[in-house]
Amino acid sequence: MTDRPKRARCPGAPELVPTTTGAPPAQGDDRTPADVLAARLTTVAYPLHATALTIHAVTGADISRLALIRGIDINETATTVKVHDSTAHRKCQVYPLPTWTRGLIRAAVIHAQLKERAPDSPLFPFITVQNGEQLRLTATGIRYNLNPLP
Repeated sequence: MTDRPKRARCPGAPELVPTTTGAPPAQGDDRTPADVLAARLTTVAYPLHATALTIHAVTGADISRLALIRGIDINETATTVKVHDSTAHRKCQVYPLPTWTRGLIRAAVIHAQLKERAPDSPLFPFITVQNGEQLRLTATGIRYNLNPLP
C-alpha cells in the first residue's frame, strides 16, 4: 500500500466584482420578497443565526453545508461566500452576495473575531446540534422556511 498525499484544504473565498443589487427599500408598496426577508433577518438577535439564514437564502445550502463554512470562506468585503459540498471539497461553489446581505454577514465575521476563532475554523460551530433545532426555531420566529431551496 502506498500513502496517499493529504488533500489540500480548500482556499477561502476570492474577491469578486461587487454586485449591483442595492439595499432593500425601508418601506413602501414596491417591497419584494427579498426586501421583506432582509427586514426580518435584521431582527434576529444572534449574529451567527442571522448570517446562516442569510447565506441559506442566497445559496440554498442546507444545515450540514452551512456548518462547513469557515471565516475565510467569506471574503474581506463580504461580497462572496464559498459553500463547500462536503469535507471532500470536490464541488465547492463561490456565490456573490447581494449588497443587502453584507451588514449581516460582517456581523458574523466580527463575532468570530471577538471570540478569537481561527479564520479557518467553522464560522457556525454549533449549528448542527440537535439537527439544527436552534436555527430552525430562529427561522420559524421570523417566518422563514429553512428547507433546502430547489
